[in-house]
Amino acid sequence: MPGTSPFRAWWAQHASAAGAAVMAVGIVSVGLNLTGYELLSRVVLAVACVRRWATVFPLGMTAAATLSVAAALAVPGLEGPGEALLWIAVAAWLAVTAGAVADARAGLRTVR
Repeated sequence: MPGTSPFRAWWAQHASAAGAAVMAVGIVSVGLNLTGYELLSRVVLAVACVRRWATVFPLGMTAAATLSVAAALAVPGLEGPGEALLWIAVAAWLAVTAGAVADARAGLRTVR
């Protein structure tokens, strides 16, 4: 069909009645996950401290999961978002690492 997205063509080719329901639930959960990802990444990048390591891990895992699903299901439309999520996770990791180093240096100064 001209003018349709690759995802719609893929959906039409692979969806059955039961599979369509499962895919719809999956799409909604991915949407909710990406919304949570946005909120978590904003918190991490705004307040980079040692306590944010527990937030950085899910950011990286969401990026890895998105890239894995893109490869496993051959959905090229997820590769771009997966790579973007990966770079956000790397930026958050660097920010938290910098915060941890700064906290450690400040702790060493107070000991002296």
